[in-house]
Formats: sequence, structure tokens, C-alpha cells
Amino acid sequence: MTRKRQTSISVACFVLLAVLTACVWSGVTNGFDVEFHGWALGVFPAGNERMWEAITFFGSGLAITTLTVLTLIILGLQQKWDEVKFVIFVMAATGATEVLMKLLIHRPRPVEVFANTLPNSFSFPSGHTIYGTTFFLAIALIVTPSIKGSSRIVVWFIAVLLALLVGASRIFLGVHYFSDVVGGYLVAGFWLTQSWNFSKKLYLQ
Repeated sequence: MTRKRQTSISVACFVLLAVLTACVWSGVTNGFDVEFHGWALGVFPAGNERMWEAITFFGSGLAITTLTVLTLIILGLQQKWDEVKFVIFVMAATGATEVLMKLLIHRPRPVEVFANTLPNSFSFPSGHTIYGTTFFLAIALIVTPSIKGSSRIVVWFIAVLLALLVGASRIFLGVHYFSDVVGGYLVAGFWLTQSWNFSKKLYLQ
């Protein structure tokens, strides 16, 4: 990724996130979100929640914290300090952003659909989506410089697929609105591109 492309993605994520946040805060997205929420629950009615609970676990605090610690240990043993700084920065930045935005926006969650699935926190943006997307794409950025050819495509495909599935799981479990998940992707995208100075070799490939 070139510096120009990195800057373009960063600016686009920031602008879109700012616009989306304003729309959510003012209630502009409520009509669409409620309608999409109802549609999503109709696509996967009761009986499919176990599948989505299994998928959503990969974006949970427990899973991401465990995976992040293991990643830092492995990178530390390999003395890849740029990558260590990159992971610490991007995970800390996205985590702080999620907490701050939820406290500022105070968006209520949708009404609970499946028992014991609704977290006791605000809705916008989706934390699972932020953490899952940030971690899986960060791993792709770390791994792909050392591999060539179609293997790179496979790594990126898996990373993006996992990020999309985690986001989808939050919608189909009925615990987030569509705009919450989109906001999560934008937060992750912004901070992943902001981490350029921590390890430029991750992007120059």
C-alpha cells in the first residue's frame, strides 16, 4: 500500500465515520436501522442463534484479548518490535475510541431477541466488530509481507471474511443495528491506517 492510498483510506474512514456518527446521534438512521433489524431477524429466526453466538465469540473481549496476548508473545520471541508496537497501538486506539464513542452517543441497544445475548452497554459503535476487524486485519498486515503470490490473497480473504462474519453475527443476533456495525468497521479502518508510522514495512508491499 502506498502512502497516498493509506492517506486516502484514512481520510475516507474519518469522514464517513463523522457523518455516520452525526446521523446516528440525530436519529436520521433510526428508520432504516429498525427496518433492517426486522429484516435480519426474519432471515435467521429462532433456532439459528447458536451458530451466530459461535461466530460472534471471535470478536468478544475474551477471544480478542487472548489472541492479542498470544500474538504479542510470539512477535516478542521473534524480536519483531515494530509489529509489537503496531499491535499494541492499534488495539489500544480502537478500544479507547469504542469506549469514548459509546459514552458520548449513548445509543440504546435493540430490544433483546434471544435470551442472554444482549450486552449491558450502549449500541454505537459495535465493539465486537471493532475488535474483530482490527485484530484480523492487523494479523493480515503482519503476515502478508513474508509471503508471496496467491497465499497473500488467501490470508486477506480469511481476515476479511472473519471480520464480515463477526459484524454480521451482531446484526443477526439482534444486539446491534446495521449502522453500529458499519461504525465499527470505520473505526477499525481509520486506526489501522493511522498505525503507518509504527511499522511502514507492513504497508509497503
